[in-house]
Amino acid sequence: MLKRIIRGELPNPGRLEELKKEAQGILSPDVFDGGRFEFNKTLTGKFALNHNVFMGSTQVPPSYEFGANFGDDGMLLASRIDMAGRLNGRVNAQLGDSVLARLQAQVSPDSASASSLKLDLDYKGASFCAGTTYMGGGLLGAHYMQSVTPGLALGGEGFSTCTSRSLAGLRQRGWYGAKRAKALRQRRQVPSAMWSSPISAR
Repeated sequence: MLKRIIRGELPNPGRLEELKKEAQGILSPDVFDGGRFEFNKTLTGKFALNHNVFMGSTQVPPSYEFGANFGDDGMLLASRIDMAGRLNGRVNAQLGDSVLARLQAQVSPDSASASSLKLDLDYKGASFCAGTTYMGGGLLGAHYMQSVTPGLALGGEGFSTCTSRSLAGLRQRGWYGAKRAKALRQRRQVPSAMWSSPISAR
């Protein structure tokens, strides 16, 4: 097995997120109540528009979304906005043959808590895939997938939360260090005679 990994004979297992999407598509199909209409219009080879109309149901009111997409071989820009003013944007940038950077953001006019941000950086090797994730609010994550055999891959992911208290502590320590360094610089500029303590003569 190690010889296959070193030689690069095993296939790339893909990102862990792709496996999650495949499992979610089987376990949680796209089922809705009411009527939905989707219209996509390709204007050029790189630019397209789409309109999504949901007729509504007894529980969900009707809605409309307008989207614009731009894409080429190295980048994809996608955006959608609904009648409530909620804007969703996505950027996928292929930085090389093995590196993919992704950004997803949502801006809501209702409240700042409804807005979100997610950054992903993925690296694809010959027989493995690794990546890091950052989400708004201080959530950091990492994942790794490794092909063990041509038909089996193992991997895992982990998350860590950086609370606002720890971030505030880091800012406070940085401010204290900068203030202390400034005080030391000012002290070096003052003549040493001014810092000598007076000696009373007897």
